[in-house]
Amino acid sequence: MFDDVVVETCGVECADLVEGLVSSAMSWFHGYYARSCLESGVCNAAIVKERGEVVGSGLYFKVLIEPEPLGVVYYVVVKDAFRGLGYGKVLVSSIEELLSWEGVKYFIATARKTNKPSINMFKSLGYVVIELTELNDLIEVIRYVACSYDDDVLMIKGESIKEVKDVEPAVRYLMKLRHNRNVVRDVWERICHKPWVNLQKQRSF
Repeated sequence: MFDDVVVETCGVECADLVEGLVSSAMSWFHGYYARSCLESGVCNAAIVKERGEVVGSGLYFKVLIEPEPLGVVYYVVVKDAFRGLGYGKVLVSSIEELLSWEGVKYFIATARKTNKPSINMFKSLGYVVIELTELNDLIEVIRYVACSYDDDVLMIKGESIKEVKDVEPAVRYLMKLRHNRNVVRDVWERICHKPWVNLQKQRSF
């Protein structure tokens, strides 16, 4: 099935394409944030194509927390006609591989509890699924690093997490975010706060 499928990477040069895909799959608001992340230089994009046709895209970035960097799967969208066929898994697996080449061994994504297809996809790829309400004082730093104020579920996968119910080592790794607040805040400023400020300025005119 995937013999004619390729995954290509790009940066700000594909901002129009990615914004269109995310806007169509989610909303213009999410499309705006996807574009902003690419334009900030924080995000890269993975584009999946079948026989030359664009099927979907994924946005991702690396956060340089110490001692082990974190990979964030920011957006994964697939065109309606191709959903449920495994292209989302292709994108996430490709993003993991790309980030692994940069030394990343831990990956997170977020979603709403109601987004069962996304949650089930990440589960099938070995991610631990944790409701944010279970993480108490880690909630804020997770929302900062992933710019995920609308989401209430965290998915995490990593070197020390061997089982899909292995919550304890996942939490131990996430605790490191609290010791890297300056790094996390810088990411938040660039992909979350600054785009929001710019959007408010546009709306005021």
